[in-house]
Amino acid sequence: MIRTFAQSDVEQLAEFASVINGLTDYCHPCQVLADLMRTAISHPQALAVTAEYGDHFTLTNDQFTAARDADVIFTDVWTSMGQEAETEARQKAFAGWQVNREMIACAKPDVMLQHACPHEQGNR
Repeated sequence: MIRTFAQSDVEQLAEFASVINGLTDYCHPCQVLADLMRTAISHPQALAVTAEYGDHFTLTNDQFTAARDADVIFTDVWTSMGQEAETEARQKAFAGWQVNREMIACAKPDVMLQHACPHEQGNR
């Protein structure tokens, strides 16, 4: 397993050995595998998620559509470690993007809420 910043590091290592992506700037798939039943990803239009795997996921820029009938809602910080220089731009892009009562009301009544990273004071 490798936890790194650049996705290209994982891809380069995979040329020579079996590797599990534990975390990159591109994604951190291992954190959700145990709870994953079906996937819908919502994101602000300005920070569009790649459609490379679009036939395996629902990609939407409507957070309430993504939460509809969800078993689990995962949230993350707006700015990841090492991307602090992007904080202001990300705060603008994610304005209004938060797990709140309105979003929870779209999910199943027994929805589980999970967060991928430790909380940092002041980090949304």
